[in-house]
Amino acid sequence: MMIPIPPGSATGFNGQVCPFCYKPRVEREFSAGGILVRRLRGRWYLAAIRPTGRGERTWALPKGWIDAGESPAETAIREAFEETGL
Repeated sequence: MMIPIPPGSATGFNGQVCPFCYKPRVEREFSAGGILVRRLRGRWYLAAIRPTGRGERTWALPKGWIDAGESPAETAIREAFEETGL
């Protein structure tokens, strides 16, 4: 189910938004991301980010859009570094 959005708002494909996340619907989106896991002194750690504009209890894995001429693997490595510094 998609909900129409008002004229003049940021529109995606077909002028509709997702009823669950309220992001504009797009025809097709390609992104890639990575999971960074490390074990230190017997404990496992997972690198995560806090997305801008979300609640303080919201965490996400680093990901982003695939740039022109870039492979999904290259995107995952770039995004993980850009968003975590690791």
